[in-house]
Amino acid sequence: MKMTTISNIKEAMNDYPDLIKYKDHIKTPLDKDESHIFFINDCYMIKAYKELKRLDYLEILHEQLHKEDVFIAYPIRNHDHKLFTKIDGGFIVVFHYIKGQPLSETSDKRSISKLIGKAIALLHNALTRVEGSKLHIANLDNTYQTFVLPNIKSFYDELDYLKFEKMLTPFYEKTYVDLEKQIIHRDMHLDNMIITPNEHIGFIDFDIHEMNTRVFDLCYLMTSLYPSFLREENGVDHWLQFMKGVICSYHQVNPLSDKGIKTLLVMNPPYG
Repeated sequence: MKMTTISNIKEAMNDYPDLIKYKDHIKTPLDKDESHIFFINDCYMIKAYKELKRLDYLEILHEQLHKEDVFIAYPIRNHDHKLFTKIDGGFIVVFHYIKGQPLSETSDKRSISKLIGKAIALLHNALTRVEGSKLHIANLDNTYQTFVLPNIKSFYDELDYLKFEKMLTPFYEKTYVDLEKQIIHRDMHLDNMIITPNEHIGFIDFDIHEMNTRVFDLCYLMTSLYPSFLREENGVDHWLQFMKGVICSYHQVNPLSDKGIKTLLVMNPPYG
């Protein structure tokens, strides 16, 4: 998708009577004229989409999570009471932004690991009550081949990688594919988690949500954090402490099956 310009967004604001007065406050994350995401005074977030695919279901998901009191960036309807507004080359959706900071910007992530685990567990609980019969069902085999194995290979030399691959593939074939499925966030990293001043954690960017096993979100979070922890002294130990806090607090709120716990341990190299 080609980038959307600020001038496109300003024009679209005519469809949002309450936001017209903020036209001159629209900014991109890097202060450029073009982007896929825009902000207004840290109060609103505007996302540009190429097509309407999945937007209808995104609306259902946001409405249900809002009813469940899950902290999310909730979409605002335009003057036609629609979730989206047509712009040149695509569509936009305007969201109320969560006031706080991305967890990626917090200095001591280990101190809030239990908050993170509890927040993800509550989100997953709420997502079980969202009707998902028409939702995309993940191709787990494709995920394993194109995401899990390549990520492991990037951290290890060929011999160590082959050892992991020899261990993981039989496990995946026997266990991972049999785990219970539900709607998940699918892009669970710290940039998509916002912590408020009173330490509530909210979630943004549900664009690629899908039917998948819920431990995928936890595995994704683990692997996304591993490289940053490796840059620290005793980084692997710190990573393990952080993830122990996340998993234990998650399990207290939303218990994992034995197969789910085993998957978390095996699918993350420092554990396995």
